[in-house]
Amino acid sequence: MYRHHVVLFALFGLTSMSQAGFESFFDQRIHDFGATPRGPTLVHYFRFTNSGKETLVISNVRVSCGCVTASAPVTHVKPGESSYITAQMDSRRFTGPKSVTVFVQFSSPRYEEVSMVVTANGRDDFSMFPESIAFGTVRRGGTPTASVQVTLVGDPNWDIKDVKAESNYVKPSAKLLKRNGAEVTFEISASLRNDLPVGKWFTDIYVTTTNPNLAKVRVPLHVEVGAPITATPVSLNLGDIKIGDNVEQNILIRGEKSFKIKSVQGVDQVVSITGMGDEAKLIHILKVTVKPQLTGEISRELTILTEENGDPVVVPLRAKGTKE
Repeated sequence: MYRHHVVLFALFGLTSMSQAGFESFFDQRIHDFGATPRGPTLVHYFRFTNSGKETLVISNVRVSCGCVTASAPVTHVKPGESSYITAQMDSRRFTGPKSVTVFVQFSSPRYEEVSMVVTANGRDDFSMFPESIAFGTVRRGGTPTASVQVTLVGDPNWDIKDVKAESNYVKPSAKLLKRNGAEVTFEISASLRNDLPVGKWFTDIYVTTTNPNLAKVRVPLHVEVGAPITATPVSLNLGDIKIGDNVEQNILIRGEKSFKIKSVQGVDQVVSITGMGDEAKLIHILKVTVKPQLTGEISRELTILTEENGDPVVVPLRAKGTKE
């Protein structure tokens, strides 16, 4: 399966402070980077969704070893919202197997600490250049290819038995480049399917070698798939609006080629949109007007449908109606 921040569903007996605690919000709590050459910084995102009824407040993130840094980009996560904990492992600071625990402390709606683990096996008998298969930003619909070079050290007869991707959206391959003394170098390539969904994607390719001490080599892959039509800003947070007043803000809908906007869903008497028109253009400027009629939260997903066959453009909108 291929998805944002690909996960491994293994729990290795991790304990928590509550059997039905906040750990159940996490997609996974263990990530194994596998065999890695010494040098690169290994990055993983522990994703979670607040499936409770109150806002989660993260008060602290700490680690059991200085070779790992961890952080929470968002400290207040409302019910239904998703976020992640970033763990970065410096492979220069250890050799051999290494396991580090990340502790995330929640202070609200109650105190609780959730633990996660990152593991890796730092090796000196192989190298990889560059450190990952990095496609950068690509447009959906293409079939780009990128590669890295993996060098096995110690025996010129080492070979690759198999190469597999965790994702069906990725087609990997391996090619021998050279044998030189005690080193053998392979090119590991990956091509992407043209239906890869829009977004930032992370997955792994695993290379099986004939070296019994280095059975599998992990090759990380990341790519950002851009949509043919985008919105700026990507979301609207209009804050407090007094009943009887209104707030206006423009959204720029930009395409790679001229297009028409068919309709916008998510509008009503409180949230309205003008400026669509019938003309095909590279950029459409939509004026969003919010006029609250009652006090309380205003939450919408403005879904902009175009004549393109791709996914609609969705712009979340948040505001709050107040008496003053």
